[in-house]
Amino acid sequence: MTAGDLTRMPEERRRRLIGEASREFADSGYEHASLNRIIRACGMSKSSFYHFVASKAALFDLVLDELRTDVATQLSIPRPEEFAGERFWSTAEAFLRQLTERAQTDESFTALGRMVYATGVPTDAQGPIRAIFVVAEEWLEAVLVVGRRDGAIRGDIPPALQTRLVFALLRTLDEWAVSHVGELAPAAMGELAEAQGALLRRMLQPTG
Repeated sequence: MTAGDLTRMPEERRRRLIGEASREFADSGYEHASLNRIIRACGMSKSSFYHFVASKAALFDLVLDELRTDVATQLSIPRPEEFAGERFWSTAEAFLRQLTERAQTDESFTALGRMVYATGVPTDAQGPIRAIFVVAEEWLEAVLVVGRRDGAIRGDIPPALQTRLVFALLRTLDEWAVSHVGELAPAAMGELAEAQGALLRRMLQPTG
């Protein structure tokens, strides 16, 4: 079965399957997610489920792609040139706040984050996750090029190394926030976004 097979499922049933599967993967991780629980929650028979989806890996891929599309349509990602000149830090901090707000209010956003950082994902289901990180790192690289060009960030280390360092930091911060979003009050999440912005400033602003 291919990802396109799911498009033949009635829309209401398809949405329910994506919703139940995303919650199961987000709450239980890949390894401990149960297809039987998903199938029962959707009110489907196993034969009906496997008519549309071949395996857990295929379902994980489908759900990840669906959530990524849903989040992309709702998230306003600044173009690299929007960071030009004196707008670099105000744009960066506004984007961090937007991500923090989404994490608190958008179930798809949170589920996507938990799936991206899920442990035990087999090799044949990791492709979509790698693709998400490749696109994110390419966007970050373009943003940093603008910041270096306009003097908003330091230019004393090689660009490729700077991109890797910043991406590693952002990925670590994101993974921590995703795993703790349910434990923090909105005010604490707001403070976290401000702290992340301050940390990036200390890391990237020119020292001279």
